[in-house]
Amino acid sequence: MKLEARSPGLLSCLVFCLLAASVLTACPANDPAPAVEAPATGALAVARGKIDTQKGILDLHAALPGEVASVLVNEGDEVKRGQELVRLQATAAELDLGLLEAEIKQAETSRQSQQDALDTLTRQSRRLLEAVKLGAIEMQKADDALAAQQQAAAALASTRASIEVLQKRRAILRWQLQRLSIKAPASGRILKLEAQPGSLAGPDKNLLSLLPASPLIVRAEVNESFVGALKIGMQAQILLESQAGSTPLTARLTRIAPVYRAARLDDEAQLRSNVRVLECVLEFAQQPDLRVGQNVRVEFRP
Repeated sequence: MKLEARSPGLLSCLVFCLLAASVLTACPANDPAPAVEAPATGALAVARGKIDTQKGILDLHAALPGEVASVLVNEGDEVKRGQELVRLQATAAELDLGLLEAEIKQAETSRQSQQDALDTLTRQSRRLLEAVKLGAIEMQKADDALAAQQQAAAALASTRASIEVLQKRRAILRWQLQRLSIKAPASGRILKLEAQPGSLAGPDKNLLSLLPASPLIVRAEVNESFVGALKIGMQAQILLESQAGSTPLTARLTRIAPVYRAARLDDEAQLRSNVRVLECVLEFAQQPDLRVGQNVRVEFRP
């Protein structure tokens, strides 16, 4: 087909189609493979990380359902391990414990009386047996004394068994009452307080959050394409994402997770289901003045 010079519109259309086809050919189809951040100069691998502590943030709950009686701390308070933080309302267990303590005291008094009586009967039985040997009394009196001794020993054994049962019940009640007191599992700082007097508590309700007083670390997510370059003990530079140009901090790789998981720190990677990362833990050479939760860039060095 011959194109005449007076048909410029048709020529323009053909040129546009050829250009569009070349552009589509040059552009790849939707590639699901994740974009991997290139290492900086001299770095073997890079990763996104977050400042954390070795123990992490602890969310504290009540072991038993109940009502909050008192809150003994405020947000921002420094607390010591074992310090009471929240107390729940007393239950019938406290009344039961009081009655049980009285019952145990009474049983202990009875046990002591029975022990004294048994000691007396034992001495009497021995004297009567000696008298029988000497022919001073009949054997029947010695037998009667021995029977009385055996009855007293059986009564004492029964009382001791009852006391053991009562003591076990007391231990259970004390354990239940101890669980009404929420104590700090470690020294640290109260980050968030959600409990207040009158609010409900239970295993599924967070009462407060505690930041343990432990060294700061970096939890980094290393893309699987960089994992082969990692070795325990290697050095890394830690750069604050919020402070461009800040002086890098030095940290050492101390742990590499044994399994891959989905990325959590990289928003772009979260949108790609096939991105897998290994969590790595790095410890600082010197503890920095940073806060838990700060985002950082980790550059692993040879």
